[in-house]
Amino acid sequence: MHWTGTTIQGGDWSYCNLRYARVPQSDFSNARLVETDFSHADLKQSLFRKADLSRAILSQAQLKGSDLRGARVSGVDFREVSLNGVKLDFLQAALVLQSLGAEVLEEDL
Repeated sequence: MHWTGTTIQGGDWSYCNLRYARVPQSDFSNARLVETDFSHADLKQSLFRKADLSRAILSQAQLKGSDLRGARVSGVDFREVSLNGVKLDFLQAALVLQSLGAEVLEEDL
């Protein structure tokens, strides 16, 4: 599947198999993508603003330049995801670090 610049704003796409999909520069804003399999997918420069990516599978996905700000990313394993140029908010950054094995602490220095 190759759909450059696709817009999927909203809707429930949970549990879909988008493994190996080529959908760069697409807009998944506000979509529910719980446990969707994006393994090996080309998602470069895509928008996931306020999408629900809880427990989504992103193994080997290409996210370069994508915008995940405001998206739910709890339960996502980022160990096999290149995050070059990916836009994250602070909460997401903490979840990514935890996924990579870091212990994120809230304390005053």
